[in-house]
Amino acid sequence: MLNDPILLQIGRKIRSIRKGQGATLQVIAEKAGVSKGLISKIENGHTVPSMPVMLSIISALGTEPASFFEGFDFLQDGGYIHLPASERPQAVQKGHFSEAPLLHRSISGGGVDISIREMFPEQAYHWSPMGGCSFIYILEGHLKAQLNRNPIELTAGDGLFYSNQMEGELKNPSGDASRWLQFQIQVN
Repeated sequence: MLNDPILLQIGRKIRSIRKGQGATLQVIAEKAGVSKGLISKIENGHTVPSMPVMLSIISALGTEPASFFEGFDFLQDGGYIHLPASERPQAVQKGHFSEAPLLHRSISGGGVDISIREMFPEQAYHWSPMGGCSFIYILEGHLKAQLNRNPIELTAGDGLFYSNQMEGELKNPSGDASRWLQFQIQVN
C-alpha cells in the first residue's frame, strides 16, 4: 500500500460510488477501458492512476471530476496554501525557456508542479516520453505545440491538456517572448 492520504481518499471514493451503484469491478473496468485488477489496486491504494485513467474511471462511474473530488482534503494543513511572491524562488533558466516555480507537492509515486514558464523568441523545447500529464494555459504570446506529429497553434487564453507519455515539442515562432502557466503531474 502506498499509504498516501489522497490516494486512499480516491480509492475509497471509487469503491463507495461503485458499490452504491451495485456495480462490480468488471463493469466499471469495461466502461473505463482498463482491467478490473487496476481498479482493485486503485481502490486499495496500491497504485497511482494516471490522469487519463482517472478521468476514464470517473466517467465510467457516471460522475464529473468536480463532483468526484468534492470534499477531498488535498492540502491537509488548514485547507489552503498561501504563496507570497516574496517567498517564491526566482525564475531559473532551463535551456530555451525560464521557469518560475509556484508550487511543488510530492505524493507517493510522483508529484505535482505548478510553474510559470517563459520562452524567448524563435526558441523550442523538446521532451521525451515520461509518466504523468500536463496542462498549459497560454498567458501571453504564441506557441506551436507538436504532439505525436500533430501541430497545434496556441495563443493567449488557449489551454492544452496532454499525456506526458508522448513525445512533444513547444516552439515560440514569434518575435516576442511567450508565457504560460504549466500544471504537471508526474508519475514515477
